[in-house]
Amino acid sequence: MRVVVGQRRFGDLFERLPRLLPGTEVVASEPGRLAETLGRVGGADVVVPGMSPVDEAVLAAAPGLRLVQQWGAGLETVDVEACSRRGVPVANVPSAGTGNAESVAEWMLLGALAVARRLEEARRNLDGGSAAWGGPVGRLLLGKSALVAGLGGIGRLLAPRLRALGLRVWAVRRRGAGEDGPALVEQLGLEALGGPGELPGLLPAMDFVFLCLPLAPETRHLFGREMIARMKPGSFLINAGRGGLVDGHALAEALREGRLGGAALDVFEREPLPPDDPLRDAPNLFLTPHVAGVTEESQAGIGAAVAENLRRVERGEMPLHCVNAAALSPRRPAAGGRPA
Repeated sequence: MRVVVGQRRFGDLFERLPRLLPGTEVVASEPGRLAETLGRVGGADVVVPGMSPVDEAVLAAAPGLRLVQQWGAGLETVDVEACSRRGVPVANVPSAGTGNAESVAEWMLLGALAVARRLEEARRNLDGGSAAWGGPVGRLLLGKSALVAGLGGIGRLLAPRLRALGLRVWAVRRRGAGEDGPALVEQLGLEALGGPGELPGLLPAMDFVFLCLPLAPETRHLFGREMIARMKPGSFLINAGRGGLVDGHALAEALREGRLGGAALDVFEREPLPPDDPLRDAPNLFLTPHVAGVTEESQAGIGAAVAENLRRVERGEMPLHCVNAAALSPRRPAAGGRPA
Protein backbone atom coordinates (compact mmCIF):
# COMPACT_ATOMS: atom_id res chain seq x y z
CA MET A 1 0.00 0.00 0.00
CA ARG A 2 1.27 3.46 -0.92
CA VAL A 3 0.44 6.39 1.35
CA VAL A 4 1.21 9.95 0.27
CA VAL A 5 1.26 12.54 3.05
CA GLY A 6 0.70 16.22 2.35
CA GLN A 7 3.73 17.43 4.28
CA ARG A 8 6.63 15.74 6.01
CA ARG A 9 6.32 17.67 9.24
CA PHE A 10 2.80 17.13 10.48
CA GLY A 11 3.45 15.75 13.92
CA ASP A 12 5.59 12.65 13.35
CA LEU A 13 3.30 10.78 10.97
CA PHE A 14 6.02 10.30 8.35
CA GLU A 15 8.14 8.34 10.82
CA ARG A 16 5.31 6.68 12.73
CA LEU A 17 3.22 5.16 9.92
CA PRO A 18 5.90 2.75 8.61
CA ARG A 19 6.44 1.48 12.15
CA LEU A 20 2.73 0.87 12.61
CA LEU A 21 2.25 -0.74 9.19
CA PRO A 22 5.43 -2.51 8.10
CA GLY A 23 5.67 -2.80 4.35
CA THR A 24 3.70 0.38 3.71
CA GLU A 25 5.36 2.83 1.33
CA VAL A 26 5.08 6.35 2.71
CA VAL A 27 5.87 9.28 0.40
CA ALA A 28 6.04 12.91 1.58
CA SER A 29 4.87 15.83 -0.54
CA GLU A 30 5.75 19.49 -0.25
CA PRO A 31 2.81 21.43 1.25
CA GLY A 32 0.26 22.30 -1.43
CA ARG A 33 1.93 20.12 -4.10
CA LEU A 34 0.05 16.88 -3.61
CA ALA A 35 -1.12 16.61 -7.23
CA GLU A 36 2.43 17.02 -8.49
CA THR A 37 3.76 14.41 -6.06
CA LEU A 38 1.00 11.93 -6.92
CA GLY A 39 1.73 12.34 -10.60
CA ARG A 40 5.42 11.76 -10.04
CA VAL A 41 5.03 8.57 -7.99
CA GLY A 42 2.10 7.15 -9.97
CA GLY A 43 -0.81 7.72 -7.57
CA ALA A 44 -1.58 6.39 -4.11
CA ASP A 45 -3.94 4.14 -2.21
CA VAL A 46 -4.28 6.62 0.65
CA VAL A 47 -3.69 10.36 0.96
CA VAL A 48 -3.04 11.89 4.40
CA PRO A 49 -3.45 15.60 3.64
CA GLY A 50 -2.24 17.37 6.76
CA MET A 51 -2.85 21.02 5.83
CA SER A 52 -2.48 20.44 2.06
CA PRO A 53 -5.60 20.87 -0.10
CA VAL A 54 -7.29 17.80 -1.56
CA ASP A 55 -9.20 19.04 -4.59
CA GLU A 56 -10.16 17.86 -8.08
CA ALA A 57 -6.57 18.15 -9.29
CA VAL A 58 -5.33 15.91 -6.48
CA LEU A 59 -8.09 13.37 -7.05
CA ALA A 60 -7.43 13.30 -10.79
CA ALA A 61 -3.76 12.53 -10.10
CA ALA A 62 -4.73 9.49 -8.01
CA PRO A 63 -7.47 7.61 -9.93
CA GLY A 64 -7.04 4.52 -7.77
CA LEU A 65 -7.35 6.41 -4.49
CA ARG A 66 -9.12 4.37 -1.82
CA LEU A 67 -9.11 6.76 1.15
CA VAL A 68 -8.42 10.34 2.24
CA GLN A 69 -7.44 9.95 5.88
CA GLN A 70 -6.65 12.98 7.99
CA TRP A 71 -4.03 12.79 10.74
CA GLY A 72 -6.33 14.48 13.25
CA ALA A 73 -9.76 16.07 13.10
CA GLY A 74 -9.58 19.04 10.70
CA LEU A 75 -10.90 18.54 7.16
CA GLU A 76 -11.27 22.14 6.03
CA THR A 77 -8.68 21.63 3.27
CA VAL A 78 -10.49 18.59 1.82
CA ASP A 79 -13.17 18.91 -0.87
CA VAL A 80 -15.41 16.24 0.63
CA GLU A 81 -18.06 16.61 -2.09
CA ALA A 82 -15.49 16.01 -4.82
CA CYS A 83 -14.28 12.91 -2.98
CA SER A 84 -17.85 11.66 -2.67
CA ARG A 85 -18.46 12.09 -6.40
CA ARG A 86 -15.48 9.85 -7.07
CA GLY A 87 -16.50 7.33 -4.43
CA VAL A 88 -13.53 8.06 -2.18
CA PRO A 89 -14.14 7.81 1.58
CA VAL A 90 -12.92 10.70 3.72
CA ALA A 91 -12.13 9.98 7.37
CA ASN A 92 -10.65 11.86 10.27
CA VAL A 93 -9.64 11.08 13.84
CA PRO A 94 -11.87 12.90 16.35
CA SER A 95 -9.86 14.61 19.06
CA ALA A 96 -11.59 12.87 21.97
CA GLY A 97 -10.03 9.65 23.18
CA THR A 98 -6.64 9.97 21.48
CA GLY A 99 -4.89 12.40 23.80
CA ASN A 100 -5.27 15.17 21.21
CA ALA A 101 -8.08 17.04 22.96
CA GLU A 102 -6.25 16.81 26.26
CA SER A 103 -3.07 18.14 24.64
CA VAL A 104 -4.86 21.12 23.09
CA ALA A 105 -6.66 21.91 26.35
CA GLU A 106 -3.32 21.97 28.17
CA TRP A 107 -1.81 24.24 25.49
CA MET A 108 -4.68 26.67 26.02
CA LEU A 109 -3.70 26.94 29.67
CA LEU A 110 -0.10 27.50 28.59
CA GLY A 111 -1.19 30.24 26.19
CA ALA A 112 -3.28 32.00 28.82
CA LEU A 113 -0.46 31.93 31.36
CA ALA A 114 2.10 33.07 28.79
CA VAL A 115 0.20 36.21 27.82
CA ALA A 116 -1.09 37.00 31.29
CA ARG A 117 2.49 36.93 32.62
CA ARG A 118 3.88 38.57 29.44
CA LEU A 119 6.31 35.72 28.93
CA GLU A 120 7.92 36.97 25.71
CA GLU A 121 8.68 40.38 27.25
CA ALA A 122 10.05 38.71 30.38
CA ARG A 123 12.45 36.66 28.26
CA ARG A 124 13.70 39.79 26.52
CA ASN A 125 14.18 41.50 29.88
CA LEU A 126 16.67 38.82 30.91
CA ASP A 127 19.19 40.58 28.68
CA GLY A 128 18.04 44.10 29.46
CA GLY A 129 20.24 44.77 32.47
CA SER A 130 19.19 46.33 35.76
CA ALA A 131 16.68 48.70 34.15
CA ALA A 132 14.64 45.76 32.80
CA TRP A 133 15.13 43.35 35.71
CA GLY A 134 12.00 42.66 37.76
CA GLY A 135 9.57 43.35 34.92
CA PRO A 136 7.11 43.10 33.38
CA VAL A 137 4.16 43.15 35.76
CA GLY A 138 1.86 40.27 34.93
CA ARG A 139 -1.72 39.42 35.79
CA LEU A 140 -3.23 36.58 37.80
CA LEU A 141 -5.67 34.09 36.32
CA LEU A 142 -7.21 33.61 39.76
CA GLY A 143 -10.62 35.25 40.02
CA LYS A 144 -10.84 36.18 36.34
CA SER A 145 -13.73 35.49 33.98
CA ALA A 146 -13.28 33.14 31.01
CA LEU A 147 -15.44 32.36 27.99
CA VAL A 148 -15.04 29.00 26.24
CA ALA A 149 -16.41 29.28 22.70
CA GLY A 150 -17.14 25.75 21.54
CA LEU A 151 -17.95 22.87 23.84
CA GLY A 152 -16.79 19.82 21.93
CA GLY A 153 -14.04 17.51 23.12
CA ILE A 154 -11.53 20.31 23.73
CA GLY A 155 -13.92 22.78 25.33
CA ARG A 156 -15.27 20.18 27.73
CA LEU A 157 -11.76 19.37 28.91
CA LEU A 158 -10.68 23.00 29.10
CA ALA A 159 -13.51 24.30 31.29
CA PRO A 160 -12.70 22.26 34.44
CA ARG A 161 -8.99 22.99 34.01
CA LEU A 162 -9.75 26.71 34.01
CA ARG A 163 -11.87 26.33 37.11
CA ALA A 164 -8.99 24.51 38.83
CA LEU A 165 -6.91 27.67 38.32
CA GLY A 166 -9.61 29.76 39.98
CA LEU A 167 -11.40 31.25 36.95
CA ARG A 168 -15.14 31.60 36.56
CA VAL A 169 -16.18 30.00 33.29
CA TRP A 170 -18.97 30.72 30.82
CA ALA A 171 -19.45 28.78 27.58
CA VAL A 172 -21.27 29.07 24.27
CA ARG A 173 -21.80 26.44 21.62
CA ARG A 174 -23.42 26.36 18.20
CA ARG A 175 -26.61 24.58 19.27
CA GLY A 176 -27.14 26.55 22.46
CA ALA A 177 -27.95 25.10 25.84
CA GLY A 178 -30.07 22.23 24.53
CA GLU A 179 -31.62 19.49 26.60
CA ASP A 180 -28.28 18.46 28.06
CA GLY A 181 -27.39 22.04 29.00
CA PRO A 182 -28.28 21.94 32.69
CA ALA A 183 -26.35 18.70 33.16
CA LEU A 184 -23.31 20.15 31.37
CA VAL A 185 -23.42 23.33 33.46
CA GLU A 186 -23.34 21.23 36.63
CA GLN A 187 -20.80 18.70 35.32
CA LEU A 188 -18.31 21.31 34.07
CA GLY A 189 -18.94 23.89 36.78
CA LEU A 190 -20.04 26.57 34.32
CA GLU A 191 -21.60 29.87 35.30
CA ALA A 192 -23.88 29.55 32.26
CA LEU A 193 -24.12 27.90 28.84
CA GLY A 194 -25.56 29.70 25.82
CA GLY A 195 -25.68 29.85 22.05
CA PRO A 196 -23.90 31.91 19.37
CA GLY A 197 -26.35 34.81 19.74
CA GLU A 198 -25.18 35.38 23.30
CA LEU A 199 -21.49 35.63 22.39
CA PRO A 200 -21.39 39.39 21.63
CA GLY A 201 -23.14 40.26 24.88
CA LEU A 202 -20.75 38.18 26.98
CA LEU A 203 -17.50 39.52 25.55
CA PRO A 204 -17.40 42.88 27.41
CA ALA A 205 -17.24 41.04 30.75
CA MET A 206 -14.65 38.38 29.85
CA ASP A 207 -10.96 38.59 30.80
CA PHE A 208 -10.05 35.57 28.66
CA VAL A 209 -11.71 34.19 25.51
CA PHE A 210 -10.79 30.68 24.37
CA LEU A 211 -11.68 29.59 20.83
CA CYS A 212 -12.41 25.87 20.55
CA LEU A 213 -14.63 26.03 17.47
CA PRO A 214 -14.37 24.26 14.11
CA LEU A 215 -14.00 26.34 10.96
CA ALA A 216 -17.21 26.70 8.95
CA PRO A 217 -18.69 29.43 6.74
CA GLU A 218 -20.49 30.92 9.74
CA THR A 219 -17.37 30.91 11.95
CA ARG A 220 -14.78 32.19 9.45
CA HIS A 221 -13.41 35.51 10.76
CA LEU A 222 -15.88 35.26 13.63
CA PHE A 223 -13.39 37.37 15.55
CA GLY A 224 -12.94 40.22 13.12
CA ARG A 225 -12.89 43.92 13.90
CA GLU A 226 -16.48 44.07 15.15
CA MET A 227 -16.24 41.15 17.58
CA ILE A 228 -12.76 42.10 18.78
CA ALA A 229 -14.02 45.63 19.46
CA ARG A 230 -16.63 44.12 21.82
CA MET A 231 -13.98 42.42 23.93
CA LYS A 232 -13.14 43.82 27.34
CA PRO A 233 -10.25 46.32 27.21
CA GLY A 234 -7.05 44.57 28.26
CA SER A 235 -8.52 41.08 27.79
CA PHE A 236 -6.81 38.10 26.15
CA LEU A 237 -7.71 35.97 23.13
CA ILE A 238 -6.52 32.35 23.01
CA ASN A 239 -6.93 30.35 19.79
CA ALA A 240 -5.91 26.76 19.17
CA GLY A 241 -9.07 25.93 17.22
CA ARG A 242 -8.67 27.02 13.61
CA GLY A 243 -6.71 29.95 12.21
CA GLY A 244 -9.60 31.14 10.07
CA LEU A 245 -11.68 31.92 13.15
CA VAL A 246 -9.64 35.12 13.65
CA ASP A 247 -8.95 38.01 11.29
CA GLY A 248 -5.22 38.32 11.92
CA HIS A 249 -5.01 41.90 10.63
CA ALA A 250 -7.79 43.02 12.98
CA LEU A 251 -6.15 41.24 15.91
CA ALA A 252 -2.72 42.76 15.20
CA GLU A 253 -4.32 46.19 14.98
CA ALA A 254 -6.10 45.78 18.34
CA LEU A 255 -2.88 44.65 20.01
CA ARG A 256 -0.83 47.53 18.63
CA GLU A 257 -3.45 50.03 19.76
CA GLY A 258 -3.45 48.50 23.25
CA ARG A 259 -7.14 47.59 23.18
CA LEU A 260 -6.36 43.96 24.03
CA GLY A 261 -3.95 42.72 26.64
CA GLY A 262 -2.50 39.98 24.48
CA ALA A 263 -3.20 36.87 22.44
CA ALA A 264 -1.93 33.31 22.17
CA LEU A 265 -2.20 31.60 18.79
CA ASP A 266 -1.24 28.12 17.64
CA VAL A 267 -3.15 28.23 14.33
CA PHE A 268 -3.18 30.74 11.49
CA GLU A 269 -5.03 31.40 8.25
CA ARG A 270 -1.83 30.84 6.31
CA GLU A 271 0.56 28.15 7.49
CA PRO A 272 3.50 28.38 7.75
CA LEU A 273 3.03 31.95 8.96
CA PRO A 274 4.56 34.28 6.32
CA PRO A 275 7.57 36.35 7.41
CA ASP A 276 5.71 39.59 6.66
CA ASP A 277 2.52 38.68 8.50
CA PRO A 278 1.43 41.62 10.74
CA LEU A 279 1.00 39.28 13.69
CA ARG A 280 4.74 38.66 13.90
CA ASP A 281 5.61 42.07 15.36
CA ALA A 282 2.42 42.75 17.34
CA PRO A 283 2.96 43.20 21.11
CA ASN A 284 2.33 40.54 23.76
CA LEU A 285 1.74 37.67 21.40
CA PHE A 286 2.54 34.06 22.22
CA LEU A 287 2.85 32.14 18.93
CA THR A 288 3.53 28.45 18.31
CA PRO A 289 3.64 26.52 14.98
CA HIS A 290 0.45 24.39 15.15
CA VAL A 291 1.75 22.16 17.92
CA ALA A 292 -1.01 22.43 20.53
CA GLY A 293 -2.11 18.85 19.87
CA VAL A 294 1.34 17.45 19.15
CA THR A 295 2.45 15.37 22.12
CA GLU A 296 3.87 11.87 22.35
CA GLU A 297 0.56 10.68 23.74
CA SER A 298 -1.64 12.24 21.07
CA GLN A 299 0.60 11.11 18.20
CA ALA A 300 0.43 7.54 19.48
CA GLY A 301 -3.37 7.72 19.77
CA ILE A 302 -3.89 9.29 16.35
CA GLY A 303 -1.37 6.94 14.75
CA ALA A 304 -3.18 3.88 16.07
CA ALA A 305 -6.50 5.16 14.70
CA VAL A 306 -5.04 5.94 11.27
CA ALA A 307 -3.33 2.55 11.09
CA GLU A 308 -6.62 0.81 11.89
CA ASN A 309 -8.36 2.61 9.03
CA LEU A 310 -5.61 1.68 6.60
CA ARG A 311 -6.04 -1.95 7.62
CA ARG A 312 -9.78 -1.60 7.02
CA VAL A 313 -9.14 -0.27 3.53
CA GLU A 314 -6.89 -3.25 2.80
CA ARG A 315 -9.71 -5.57 3.91
CA GLY A 316 -12.27 -3.74 1.78
CA GLU A 317 -14.12 -2.31 4.78
CA MET A 318 -15.49 1.17 5.37
CA PRO A 319 -13.11 3.25 7.54
CA LEU A 320 -14.09 4.43 10.97
CA HIS A 321 -15.16 8.07 11.36
CA CYS A 322 -15.98 8.33 7.65
CA VAL A 323 -17.55 11.76 7.19
CA ASN A 324 -19.06 11.06 3.75
CA ALA A 325 -20.31 7.50 4.28
CA ALA A 326 -23.91 8.48 3.51
CA ALA A 327 -22.91 9.93 0.12
CA LEU A 328 -20.98 6.89 -1.04
CA SER A 329 -22.39 4.04 -3.12
CA PRO A 330 -24.47 1.57 -1.14
CA ARG A 331 -22.28 -1.13 -2.66
CA ARG A 332 -19.51 0.06 -0.36
CA PRO A 333 -19.41 -1.88 2.92
CA ALA A 334 -20.27 -0.30 6.24
CA ALA A 335 -17.61 -0.20 8.94
CA GLY A 336 -16.79 -3.73 9.94
CA GLY A 337 -18.93 -5.19 7.15
CA ARG A 338 -18.43 -6.66 3.69
CA PRO A 339 -19.54 -5.49 0.25
CA ALA A 340 -23.15 -6.17 -0.61
